Amino acid sequence: MEQPPTEYRRDGEEIIARYSIPGGKAAVTFCAKDLRDFGQYGTHAVIFVDVNGSTISYDDLALMKADDRVKLANKVTSKLRAHGHTDLASALDPKGEELALPHLLDEFCAGLWEFYNQSQPDEPSHIPDEPRRKGFFLSPLVMKGAGTIIYGTPASGKSLIALLMMASLNGGSTHLWQWTSRARVLFVNLERSGDSVLDRLFCAHRCLNLPTDDEVYIINARGKSLESIERRARQMVRRYEIDVVILDAISRAGYKGSLNDDTVANAIMNMLASLTPTWVAVGHTSKTNSVDGRGNGIFGSQMFTAATDLAVLVERRKMIDQTNKGIVCKLTCTKANDTPFFDAQYIAIEFEPEGMTSAYMTDSSQWMKDADDSGDSPTDMITHILMTDEEKLTVAELMEKSGLARPTVSIALNSGLYESEPDPDSHKGRKLWRMKD
Repeated sequence: MEQPPTEYRRDGEEIIARYSIPGGKAAVTFCAKDLRDFGQYGTHAVIFVDVNGSTISYDDLALMKADDRVKLANKVTSKLRAHGHTDLASALDPKGEELALPHLLDEFCAGLWEFYNQSQPDEPSHIPDEPRRKGFFLSPLVMKGAGTIIYGTPASGKSLIALLMMASLNGGSTHLWQWTSRARVLFVNLERSGDSVLDRLFCAHRCLNLPTDDEVYIINARGKSLESIERRARQMVRRYEIDVVILDAISRAGYKGSLNDDTVANAIMNMLASLTPTWVAVGHTSKTNSVDGRGNGIFGSQMFTAATDLAVLVERRKMIDQTNKGIVCKLTCTKANDTPFFDAQYIAIEFEPEGMTSAYMTDSSQWMKDADDSGDSPTDMITHILMTDEEKLTVAELMEKSGLARPTVSIALNSGLYESEPDPDSHKGRKLWRMKD
């Protein structure tokens, strides 16, 4: 039997279509929410499937991927059979029929994006009587409804700053920044092991005098792309009512193509902005994309800079004291939309072998301005990486995190400050390096 054309209707931001199965056995309603267009990566939406007035299943689909649509249709019929509704499942799955559920879902998805654009309201907007003040979750770094990129060279302390921000937002701490509104944070970790992130977060809570038994929301996906965990992130945002997403790091987002490609950059930024209106991302500096002629721009396409509201450069120096156990991170605002540029901030972070032990605001007197004494020697960089990562690393991983060449890393590792052990996962004599006890 030939199916009638899809008749969409709009209810706010939701697109709905209803189909009647011949014989009156079932009425199927599809509801699409949260439509997003990722350019060459396709259009996505969350699709709910109701049968006879009850929601049976839903999923976040790439609308043009047949496998996604078939998977959702099969999930609906499987759930109906599992709950004893075999007659409904059979009515929705008459093999080869045009009114089978997979065909209806195909029809619904095919015209969805076009209808969504055509049905956007054309009503005029009204200028408010007075400007609406921008609020902050965490001033001056996390502005409500805005995006922030914190960026710097490898081993500059970016990830530590991001976790201190997360702990401050979750716990309502004013120890480092002006906390104005508690926020639930989802930390998307593409950079390091899950154990390392939890250890660092424990240290961050300890530094901020926060309890360590609070619930935290983390996606650990080292070695995976942002695109591959998008559905999981979106589900967690809805389930736990997440206010802020923190991504560590942009360089691991893993879209096909270079970060210098405008299309890739736009896809990453669009995905972040579609997860939550407020987001923070960790990035790197670039020698060719500079805001001041010194290579202090955000690495990659200029679309990263264009998409963010706040850009914060993180630089690191060795702390001026006799212990040689601390660093000072300088935070410089390089872009600010709808809010003033804030003065440079200096955060002192101290370490013991178990990790970060204290973090506090200091002033420029702790900042070494002499590049020759900056603490950025290869040995200092590797020491900082091994102390802050709190895990054993291979030479290749140290090269990646420090940006140093293999001969430079090898010379530094032979300084007597470090020790190694065989990597149990390697059959080629690879070693894992750590700080010497």
